[in-house]
Amino acid sequence: MKYLTWLWKTLKWLMLTVLTCVVIVILINLKDQSPSQQALELSAPFRNVVNDRDNAYLYLLGLEAEETADPIAFGRKRLDKYNQVNLLGFKQPDGPIEPFTSDLKVNKFCDPWVDRCIQKIRSLAPGHLQAELDKHKRLLSRYQKLIQFNAFEEQLVPGLHSPFGVASYRMHSLYLANTTSNFIKGNRKQAFTALEMEIHFQRLALENARSLITKMLAVAQLHKDYRLLGEFIAETPSEELTQYADEIAKSLQFSKESLYLDHVFRYEYGFTRSITGSDAFMAMSADPDSWSNYFFTPFVSLFFKRQNSYNLTAENFSEHVSASHLTLDQWMAQQSEMQNKMGDMNRMQWHWVYNPIGKTLASVGAPAYSVYVGRVFDVYAMNRLVGAAWKIKTMKGNIAETSRQLPAEWLNPYTLKPFSWDAQDHELGFEPAGGRRSDRKFSLLLREN
Repeated sequence: MKYLTWLWKTLKWLMLTVLTCVVIVILINLKDQSPSQQALELSAPFRNVVNDRDNAYLYLLGLEAEETADPIAFGRKRLDKYNQVNLLGFKQPDGPIEPFTSDLKVNKFCDPWVDRCIQKIRSLAPGHLQAELDKHKRLLSRYQKLIQFNAFEEQLVPGLHSPFGVASYRMHSLYLANTTSNFIKGNRKQAFTALEMEIHFQRLALENARSLITKMLAVAQLHKDYRLLGEFIAETPSEELTQYADEIAKSLQFSKESLYLDHVFRYEYGFTRSITGSDAFMAMSADPDSWSNYFFTPFVSLFFKRQNSYNLTAENFSEHVSASHLTLDQWMAQQSEMQNKMGDMNRMQWHWVYNPIGKTLASVGAPAYSVYVGRVFDVYAMNRLVGAAWKIKTMKGNIAETSRQLPAEWLNPYTLKPFSWDAQDHELGFEPAGGRRSDRKFSLLLREN
């Protein structure tokens, strides 16, 4: 009997303790926060100022339109459909989003990211490349018009869905193959000029991209362009390079603003708000009549505080925006510290009793954004690497010795020292922030004069 009395008292105190804790947690989660300064800054809406007829982004989306159709009008139609769907937030559309299905197939003759394109194109069977160029003559002609635009404004509303320029991606590879073919045939002035135009366009997209996917696509395309430019420089006799100095110099122009991720994280913040701000997200179910919603909706309403979640996300994003404004040597010095800070922000601690759902969502994938900062920095380092190879080639002499005589603008921006020279493989390169040197994506073939 005494045992039962003791057990009852123990259970009673245990239940009382649990109930008290539950009440405290509920009371803690009753109130949301006010918007932080960082959240207010990131929530500033984008203003579209570029006219449709001048906007390369719309032409890119309409590249695959029918022969008699206007690419810009077709691109606007695609974009409007995606914007309409993205405004729905977490709620899924009733029908298909994409107004057309692409079945475009293009032979990828070389990939400058991993191949030696000059060597690859030289090895092709006679007429193989020309047959592919003839097959896609219309699209290639449109791509050549695309890269002549001087304005690029990504007017996509932040949301779950993003249109992808399949034709642009495929034509980029074919354009580089054709440019390489012209270089091999001896039309080097034409090849250097064509590559400079292509680099100018990708730099324009890099600087004005809003979404992360568009920014990273521009990074990848630009990296390939620089690799091919490095091949052209390595293959051209040093005394002949002076003829193409203007084209090379223009290709290597690079503004510091191109590295900034302000637009990207404003877009990503808008994307976060579009998803978590909808009623469909609060319901946690596609079926509003589901019995589970009678439990989940009040639970989510209590333990998910929207504004606190937005503030945490804004704090995270603002850290990465600030990181993108660093110099590359500063980034290398502070990278580990920042990653540790991101880890601390996203590590579950006692304060997670407030807004546990929001803190979990804000923490998902947050440390991975540092990788994207590194990838953007790597494309700038690649730009400097090509410039260093160009200067070494024109200065002649021993490569290791000549590289130590280069001015500061052509040094490795990560270390502020000359780029590393591998005499065995005849490669000049650097250790990247967003990859590995062993990939060979971050080195150029260069031989003694």
